[in-house]
Amino acid sequence: MKKNIVVSIVVCVLLSMQMVHAEGANGDKKKKLSSEERKAKKEERFQQMSQDLGLTAEQQSIFKGQFEKNRTAIEGIRSNDSLSREEKREQIKSVKDSGRTSLESYLTPDQVSKWNAIREEQKAKKQERMEQRKEKRQEKKGDSVTS
Repeated sequence: MKKNIVVSIVVCVLLSMQMVHAEGANGDKKKKLSSEERKAKKEERFQQMSQDLGLTAEQQSIFKGQFEKNRTAIEGIRSNDSLSREEKREQIKSVKDSGRTSLESYLTPDQVSKWNAIREEQKAKKQERMEQRKEKRQEKKGDSVTS
């Protein structure tokens, strides 16, 4: 009788752990966007930035060309298996920095200051998201330790 109770308790504990693990694996993940959804979201962000900066049609064309050039270069760096993770990070940063410098030469001083403010705001939001993720991971660690 005691053996059956112990076995039942063990089975219940294992099933509950499996359910909690499945919830954590599926419940917290963002839905992956399709290629079309990513393109639409990127275009929406570009249009918002263009509006915020007051870009002319010529400036928009230059920006799109530079963004595409950067994207191609970054894809090449990421696919280069001979580079270490740190080398890839440095080269990607270099591509982004040179692209930004190039684009700033086509902007008015007012547009440059607005663009810098937008970028700082984006950095702050990214930092906040990273902190929230870190807190969630720590909470999960705490939950798994106490269980």
